[in-house]
Order: sequence, then C-alpha cells, then structure tokens
Amino acid sequence: MHIIFIITFAPKYEFVGENVPTPVHSWKNPKGEDVSIWNEDWGIIFGKKMLEQYPEMTFEVLRGDFRADKRYDYEFDCGLLYKSFPAENIMLKDGIKKHSYIYSSVMESYIQRIVKEKNDDTVLLIPAERTAYTVLFTEKFKSELPIIHFHFTNNRGLFKKIEFTFNPVKLIHRYLVRRQRKALNKKIEFLQVVHKEGVQASDDFKDTEMCIVSFGIETDYWTAVESREEAKKRLGLGNEKMILFSSRLIKPYQIVEAIEVLSKFKDKQFTAIFTSYGDEDYVNEIKQKIKDTGMGNHIRLVGYVSREEMRTYFTACDVFMMTSIVNAGPASTYKAIVMKRPVITTDSGRASEILKEYNAGYIVPPKDYLAWEKSVEDFLNDKEIPIIEDDIMDEFSWEGSLRRWHELFEHAIHKFSKNKI
Repeated sequence: MHIIFIITFAPKYEFVGENVPTPVHSWKNPKGEDVSIWNEDWGIIFGKKMLEQYPEMTFEVLRGDFRADKRYDYEFDCGLLYKSFPAENIMLKDGIKKHSYIYSSVMESYIQRIVKEKNDDTVLLIPAERTAYTVLFTEKFKSELPIIHFHFTNNRGLFKKIEFTFNPVKLIHRYLVRRQRKALNKKIEFLQVVHKEGVQASDDFKDTEMCIVSFGIETDYWTAVESREEAKKRLGLGNEKMILFSSRLIKPYQIVEAIEVLSKFKDKQFTAIFTSYGDEDYVNEIKQKIKDTGMGNHIRLVGYVSREEMRTYFTACDVFMMTSIVNAGPASTYKAIVMKRPVITTDSGRASEILKEYNAGYIVPPKDYLAWEKSVEDFLNDKEIPIIEDDIMDEFSWEGSLRRWHELFEHAIHKFSKNKI
C-alpha cells in the first residue's frame, strides 16, 4: 500500500513566539534561505503514526514551498518520505473574482510519473477544501488512482451558503462560489471528515462514501502521573484556580476576546495560562490587551511547550477552555476529556458533539461572550462542570483512529480496482 499525502499550504516561516518549534531538518537554497520540515505538520504526524502501526506500507508527504528551487527529499528513521517541491502562484476563478493559490507543477509531474507506473495500491490524499491542488488534482487524477479527500477542519468549510445581500453583484458572486463548491463536492468519491455536523444531510454528498475519523491522541500518555496540587507546585502556582488554553494564538481562536471576558473577574484568585504561538501582529495585540485590561498578574503566555510540559499543564488545570469560532476536534480538547478535566468550549467540532452526547462540559456559542462570561463565573464560584466518566478511549486513541483509516484505504483501493474492471 502506497499513500501520498498532499500538504496544500506553504510552511509558516513567519510564525514567531517563545519556543517556536525547531525544524526537524533544513536545507539551504541558493539564496541562503532555509527550506524546512517540521515534526508538527499534520501529514508528518499522520504518516509516522501509520507506519508505526502498519510498517509494511509506503507513506509519502508532498509539499510545495516557495523557497524550494528544486525537489528536496528527506527520509525519516521510520521510513516516512518527505518531499519539498518548487511552488508557484496560479490564479483560479472564485465566483466572479480571481484568486491566487499556491501550486506546484513539479509535484504534479511527479504524481503523473507514479500514475504511469500503474501501482494498483496507491492512494492519493488531498484536502476537500478548495485549493489549487484539490481542483486540479481531482480533475487530472480521479480516473487514474483512488483519491480520498480529507477534511481535518470544521465541516462548514465544505459548504458556501448563499448569504442574501441587496447588492446584485455580490449576490451573483456568492451564487457562483456556491455552485463551484457544489460541483467540486460532487466529484468527491471518498470523503473523510472529523465530525458529523452538516455533511450527512447534504445533497452535495449523496453519492459520496463518508468516513468520520480524526487524528488520534496517545490516550495512554494523556493521564495524570501526579496530583493536581503537585503539578501546580511544579508550575509555580499556588492555591488559585488555573484555567488552561491550548491553541495557536491566531484570531479564529478569539484569544483577545477571551482575555476581555476573563478581565471581568480580575478580583478573583485565578491564573489563565495560554500555550502555543502565532503570528507576530496578533501576539502583539494579545500582549496589548493584557496590558490594557490590567490582567498581567492573571495571565501567562508560555509559548510552545514540550509534550511532557503540556501534560503537566493539563494535570494542573482546574478547567480547560476552548474559544475557537470554528473547529474540527480539536486534539487539545480531546486531551482534556481523556484526562477527566472539566471543559468549557464553543459549540464547534467533534469534541463539543461528544460532550453534548454525554451531557458533559459547558457548551457555549462561539460569539456569545455573555455566555462565556457566565460559564467562567460559574466555574470561579465552584459550580461543578460535569465530565465524561465512561470509557470512550477508542474514540480518541491513535490505535482506533489508524484502524479506521486503514480500513478506508483498503476500501478505496478495492472499489477503485473493481470499477476499473
């Protein structure tokens, strides 16, 4: 079995912050710039895990990079193959407008060579969202090899609802965007999604085989190895309540809004800890918000932390809070659920669906900041937030996730081969 995973966006070289992840490998291009690989990229995480459980398969990760002047190849110790290709911008029509998208014609030629080798067990994994790779690869290779379109983010991205406007030009544009999205959806034979919302009831996917499966987490690892009090002590915390946030520091996660909500309770004894990193402008906006609200004594921005440190933060927290506008999982909320930590989360993604199924957590609308405020107030006033007591490890474990992925690969290969006969 040969899996080809396409990363459709360029590396985020511009991300800054304390302890930003270090590339696992870099080359120098003729300009002296780094062309880099990060262990934290989804395709690499996924490929390594698949090869741990199914070492007999071949797994490649392909990515276009504007810094690449040629193809750069790297093989991880586990056998995972990574290839960086020269990238260019191309224009695609979105509605009545044209937008620039990253694309790699060199990568396309590479896949075409694989197709000519007629490997019957090769599967192409490309995003379901509209990218140049998705549009062009779906059209070029749909009759050549099985394609599984993956969607690791929220399902709303698979639909472009036509929002009414009195502006006729905008209305026509939105109609055309929706029609383009619908046409792409109908070409998808196999679709992986992370959560249920929207797709199962959509006419767009009536002929599409759908699999609900996400990335797993190491459920054996994400368990407390010390008491909450011991973890707090190691983090330099006292008896105050600790609220943990763990997401990238970018606008869709509404970090500035979360700080505004927390500032309503500055007279209370608590510490809010934000892990991870983000783009420089937004990180500066966050820091300015902390200063403007006088929350410097309540908030810590700790940057990117190691897995071991992250487990300590989860162990120490009294509540985990996720404030994203839209989400698919996310994995950080999965970890909080597995570690039996109370959760306050916006109503978006698989984690919120699971919490609702078990009547656990506080689920709040993504932009209802009064509801956020009420949830934080209840928590600080010692109102109990229900947790999931049942054993639902198979839902979150890598073993269960990879098994479902492998079954999807086998099914796609079998069905494609059958249809070619």
